[in-house]
Amino acid sequence: MSQGEPTCPKCGGKMVDGAVKYVMESSVSDPMGSFSTGLSMGGLSRMTSEVSRSAHWEEKTGKKTGLIFKSDETRQIRLRGLRCTACGYIELYASKR
Repeated sequence: MSQGEPTCPKCGGKMVDGAVKYVMESSVSDPMGSFSTGLSMGGLSRMTSEVSRSAHWEEKTGKKTGLIFKSDETRQIRLRGLRCTACGYIELYASKR
């Protein structure tokens, strides 16, 4: 990413810094587990949890790891980006920070 205020290569609009995030939601249908046998669960709602994760780039390093079973070593690099406030164009970069 360049110094100064970046401009959109598509429309010339202002670009703002950001990151790619995705939300994972999981739900538990039986909040009481094995304690619910024989109990009425009509009044309890489903329990859900939401977790936000950052996207990353994964690439092979060219090295092998493991003692008996060798596998390719990989490294993960966080993704950062710029988004145009005018047209919505997004550029992604693998940042070393």
